[in-house]
Amino acid sequence: MKIDHVLKSEEFKKVLEKGFRVKGKNLALYVLDTPGKRLSVGAILSKKNARLAITRNYIKRVLYSFYRENSSLREKKVVAKLNKPFDAKGKGLGVLVRNELVMLEEKIEKR
Repeated sequence: MKIDHVLKSEEFKKVLEKGFRVKGKNLALYVLDTPGKRLSVGAILSKKNARLAITRNYIKRVLYSFYRENSSLREKKVVAKLNKPFDAKGKGLGVLVRNELVMLEEKIEKR
């Protein structure tokens, strides 16, 4: 499935203020309904929680590929915010991020 990226600060603000939040151990997802538009995904990863740029970029790649391949969400804007550092590096990090995203999607579907 093709997804759009949330890029503009106004879009991020709108999702963070008007959307609902689902929290996990390390990530929080902010979700806003956008009827008639396809799924848009954005990420907020601070240097405080992911020191290396390679780690921040890897988390973004995992996030975008997860939503491109697996998402049951349609017509929504999703912003993922890293609240706490993950305890792994490399391939183990990707597995942890995907597992947390699956858990958060289940919480969204229950809502």
